[in-house]
Amino acid sequence: MGVPLSQQFSYDGEAFRAGGEAMQVSKFLIARGLITLDDVTKAAAHQQEAGGRLDDCLVALGPLSQELLDEAHAYWPASPLSIEKCGITQSNLMPLLLKFMDF
Repeated sequence: MGVPLSQQFSYDGEAFRAGGEAMQVSKFLIARGLITLDDVTKAAAHQQEAGGRLDDCLVALGPLSQELLDEAHAYWPASPLSIEKCGITQSNLMPLLLKFMDF
């Protein structure tokens, strides 16, 4: 696992999607074979007892190194903080929103 995440796969916009929903970091890590569902289950139980973030619990329990988690977070696309930062004009926003609404 010495290969950086950015060299293990490329971001094509769909790599972060599963069934039309944005992937959670844990699903992303499972999909890349870096952790297992059992690891997530154990981390979730640890989180219930100790609190904290699930990804930090994965590091605390050992199936994931902090270095690899940091790489995953750095690789993860940042959410825009405003409509302007999305690069979508307001005139295009409404048609896009309507496209995904189920009437």
